[in-house]
Amino acid sequence: MLMKVEVVREAVADEHPVGLVMLKTLNDSMGYVYYIAVAREYRRKKVATRLLEHSLEYFSGLGVREVYASIKEGNVESDGLFRSRGFSRTSYRELSGKYGYLRALNLYRRMLVVPGETLLCLPLPLTVRVSRSEQSCRTDIGYVLSSIVSPKNRRVVPLAGESNESTLTITGRLFTA
Repeated sequence: MLMKVEVVREAVADEHPVGLVMLKTLNDSMGYVYYIAVAREYRRKKVATRLLEHSLEYFSGLGVREVYASIKEGNVESDGLFRSRGFSRTSYRELSGKYGYLRALNLYRRMLVVPGETLLCLPLPLTVRVSRSEQSCRTDIGYVLSSIVSPKNRRVVPLAGESNESTLTITGRLFTA
């Protein structure tokens, strides 16, 4: 199922990978944060927050209207991360009411939500759509989101609680099936 992941972004600190996020679009208006992981020694330093923010900006640039994520029940850290960015709990029943039984079933299947996980949703404000062939777009904070790994697509931000000498770089790759 990982072949269905379209975008993988990694967080790099001091030239070492310290985190990653996997993303996919479910359709033209829905995105899914498949996975966020951060190395143990870099937790509590805002690495996951930066990866999630970067992901939301990516989806927004594509014109996605809703972003979904699923978390394991009882995972307080993940729940806090997503809720801090405005995600709220939703359910299969709510999706069925909104999109119909068959479409909701297909969405759950494509998101790989399994028993013991909670589905979260974040509605995004309407933005100008960027075509999938133009994966690079300038954001309002002035850096480039790109699907091609190059010095141009690196976002460098200081790590929380660290001096300005420690930086986090987020790079991205686009994978197509």
